[in-house]
Amino acid sequence: MNLSRLLKALLPSLVPLLVFVAADALFGEAIGLAVGLAVGVGEFLFVLVRDKRPDPFVAADTLLLAAAGALSLLLENDLFFKLKPAVIELVLGAAFGLLLALPERHLKAYMERQLKGFEFSAAAMPAMRRSLTLMLAILALHIGLTVYAALAMGTAAWGFVSGALLYLLFGLMALVEFLAARRRNRRFVSGAGAALGEAVLPLVDEEGRVLGHAGEVACHAGPGKLHPALSLQVFDEKGRIYLAKRSEAAGPGPWDSAHRRHVAAGEDLEAALAAALREGLGLGALGLEGAGTAPAPLFRYRHEGEGESELVFVYGLRHAGPFAPGEEAERRFWTGEELEAAAASGALAPKLLRELELLGDGAR
Repeated sequence: MNLSRLLKALLPSLVPLLVFVAADALFGEAIGLAVGLAVGVGEFLFVLVRDKRPDPFVAADTLLLAAAGALSLLLENDLFFKLKPAVIELVLGAAFGLLLALPERHLKAYMERQLKGFEFSAAAMPAMRRSLTLMLAILALHIGLTVYAALAMGTAAWGFVSGALLYLLFGLMALVEFLAARRRNRRFVSGAGAALGEAVLPLVDEEGRVLGHAGEVACHAGPGKLHPALSLQVFDEKGRIYLAKRSEAAGPGPWDSAHRRHVAAGEDLEAALAAALREGLGLGALGLEGAGTAPAPLFRYRHEGEGESELVFVYGLRHAGPFAPGEEAERRFWTGEELEAAAASGALAPKLLRELELLGDGAR
């Protein structure tokens, strides 16, 4: 589970706490607490009206902030000032603990609601829980160190422990995850019998659960080795679809979706989708947010061809461009009439035809 993506998913429920920290530093504790609670209540009501259901984590964060703030105002002294970072992190840790206590289906639904457009497979949930558990462990360690520094160390040492040390610990966590991913990739290559430099793909079941790994050549040696792939379909405000015709060794290929790629070993769907947006459209998170849009999962299907078996996850995006793809290809938007004519002439890829059929059945 990508650490930055996980933090982004958790950020909305932590807004009251973050606002309190900022306002406390600028205007003092009483004003900071009032502003933080006002933001928490406002966010709770906004989500309730927008989603027609309450966000329990925003509510819990706001209530914990109220309790911690009241305690801080009642016990105002130098020692409690030094303990304040630990109290704030205790609120944060309680939010993580609530997430970990959720049944898997509720945790999956909450994360997908926070990260609109991303679908977490069952195989990704253990990694998400591990990341949450590790973040909670780091917070618990830092809380203990901050309390010890407040009670037994000088002001300068306390300042380092309560502030910079937390960022160093999370940086260390990110480094450990990066090294672990590299080690997994090397293990995938050796365990899958792939040649040096050959891509390694996960072998999955119909639900996307990883069963093993194999080299790309072996996966394309014939049907039977089911591996995941991603297809990105883009539509403009007129309902036209954006297609690409990529260059191939034997000449130009057929027209296909905006971008199509495998999901590599060690890569989850969210990372594959981010790569597809970047490679096929030249779009990053800022570009999507600026356009007020986000990709959304449409459906998945099993494709059986002469050379492969793929579990294809199809995502849709509303965007009129312009795009800056990272690969050479002929690209343009197509009307429904143009698609029908191209399909009749054999100009469309077989996978695209299948996806258009599924879209026509109401998946769009």
